Amino acid sequence: GKSPFVDQDLVSVLNAVSLPLYPSLRVDSEADFSCDLVRSLLQKTIDVALVNSPQRIGKINFVSLRKAPFQIGFRDDHPLMDKSGLTFADIAEYPWMLFSRRAHPLLYDQVLRRAEDLGISYRMAHSFLHPEEALPHLSSSDAVVWLTPNAAGSIAYRGIHTRPLLDDQVFLET
Repeated sequence: GKSPFVDQDLVSVLNAVSLPLYPSLRVDSEADFSCDLVRSLLQKTIDVALVNSPQRIGKINFVSLRKAPFQIGFRDDHPLMDKSGLTFADIAEYPWMLFSRRAHPLLYDQVLRRAEDLGISYRMAHSFLHPEEALPHLSSSDAVVWLTPNAAGSIAYRGIHTRPLLDDQVFLET
């Protein structure tokens, strides 16, 4: 299984792996949200899953492949344009567009809990399942959008600029 939010280059590399000792091995890929893929592992309907920041469950072995910061996106003339990296304090005054809680409840709650722990007030402007849903809202506001590195790369050509979120407690782990 694979989450739609994991780095597609990593998925491509794993799909290209050839195991000569197992010539009849077939790899079928199932896309789903991270929490649903972990559930599928528990139910033994899949054998391996590439997920972001999964809930750690004792019956499943986890191997960390990559850690990456969230990317915060905004329009061309945004006041944050001159910064090379952003903190929660930097983005506090702007409306947030955050992935839907349904997409990743654990990570969603972690983001909001971290903001509260830091004493950061935030205003939620919009939630989305797919990052492209945020684009129309960015063009006419000072809002910022929370993106995975994969999503940031896919919408960069649309005039959206991104900067990494510099936080040691909120990040994506594949």
